[in-house]
Amino acid sequence: MKHLPLRAICLRCLQIVPGIGSAAAPGLPVGRVIRVILSCLIVFSALCWPGAFGQPQPAVAGSTGGIRADGSLAFINAEGRVLVSITIEIADTPQARATGLMGRRGLDDSVGMLFVHDTVGPKSFWMRNTPTSLDIIFVSAKSRVIHIAANTTPMSDTVYSSNGPALYVVEVPAGFCTRHGVVEGTLISWQRK
Repeated sequence: MKHLPLRAICLRCLQIVPGIGSAAAPGLPVGRVIRVILSCLIVFSALCWPGAFGQPQPAVAGSTGGIRADGSLAFINAEGRVLVSITIEIADTPQARATGLMGRRGLDDSVGMLFVHDTVGPKSFWMRNTPTSLDIIFVSAKSRVIHIAANTTPMSDTVYSSNGPALYVVEVPAGFCTRHGVVEGTLISWQRK
């Protein structure tokens, strides 16, 4: 099979398109048309590609950030009223807990990740390879919030600790706890689908 240079292929295609590079448009500079078309494609691609300019994309309303719907979780205040319920992806294996929300973008307040640990004890998390700021909620074996690391720094190695023995950790978008009134002492209730 004979390979044609890209310019030859482009010129051949433009000759087929009515009005470009044909007798219908004599004198139209084909090279300029190609440059304009390629420039438009490059600009369009850059504008449509998430994170094209190195900026994290903001959370979009209705965006699940690729969260797998493994179950649901409710935050309950001291009076027993449900503050908010979310769909959760459950990380209950060593690999799932190690990966967490790394690489995920665009979470909204309807989703989060629940880390279920094998033992109760101090827990520590970091934000390495996590492009979205989070609220990290540490929860005791009795399902009570014991500490909240709010508005964490994306893509950092800063360590966020539970400040006490925890069995569960919930990760939600930054500002979630403030928006929904989740504070230390709030209870969680969760179930698998």
